[in-house]
Amino acid sequence: MSGFVICPACGTRIKAGREHCLKCFAILPRPDEPVRVPLSESLGLSKQSQIVLGALGLAVVGGLLYVILTTKSPTADADLLPPTSSGASGRSAATGLAAGDVPMPAVPQAVTRDPNAPPDPELARTRDQYLAQVERLPNDAAARNQLGVALAKMGENDEALKQFDRAVALADRTLEFRMNLGNLAASLGLWGRAVDQFREALLLAPRDYAVEYALAVALQRKGDHDLAIPEFEKARRLRGDDPDVTLGLAASLEKAGRKDDAIREYRKFMEMQPSSPDTARVAGHLAKLSPSR
Repeated sequence: MSGFVICPACGTRIKAGREHCLKCFAILPRPDEPVRVPLSESLGLSKQSQIVLGALGLAVVGGLLYVILTTKSPTADADLLPPTSSGASGRSAATGLAAGDVPMPAVPQAVTRDPNAPPDPELARTRDQYLAQVERLPNDAAARNQLGVALAKMGENDEALKQFDRAVALADRTLEFRMNLGNLAASLGLWGRAVDQFREALLLAPRDYAVEYALAVALQRKGDHDLAIPEFEKARRLRGDDPDVTLGLAASLEKAGRKDDAIREYRKFMEMQPSSPDTARVAGHLAKLSPSR
């Protein structure tokens, strides 16, 4: 074994046995290893040829990056209808009191078409992408779910429901698919169908506030107030005091004939939301409900 090695980085002659160059700290070859010749030298390339090839390589890499960044896969912009994680129920911030004699909280929202919105060519292309995908892969539950999202945004609600139904049938333990079907059914006033989906979703996520709230509201709108009351109470235990839950609980208590409990909850809502535009309507309703108090 030779007593010295040559640093491949700086050319310094270093005593054999060291792992790193004392001058530039590059890793040193072992004395008994052959020195690796750079590929450019083994190919006999001149300095100018190396520069040209390097530039071509950078251009190819840049082109590939551009294609990757500008090409959308069908699942890249997948929407949920709506998110169901804790703290994001998919409802509007305002309670959105329903018409009628009893104030009620907002229905959990689904993505639906704005009737005043112009046709969206990009949305139509997205729908067509997913249509093609489910034709190739009929059992692709995720693709059917996203096709349902696109159809709902376009106002094709009957077809959207069919796609959500199929997605649930293919993957019945996927919370997102259950909630999409339930929320669209609720937005269309199909309360029994919505209740069924929210109950199944609650089995998958028993401590998810958004699911619990959605079930309570759907039961309330279906007219099952005795069933809605304990669900509102469960939602309150999950999140604590929430104005929408308080308003919903008050409305169902009133409809169930528990007037005093309802009055207490309506007053609690007014204390929680003193500057809300809904508070004046609740106050007017409370005055009719309890004129002598």
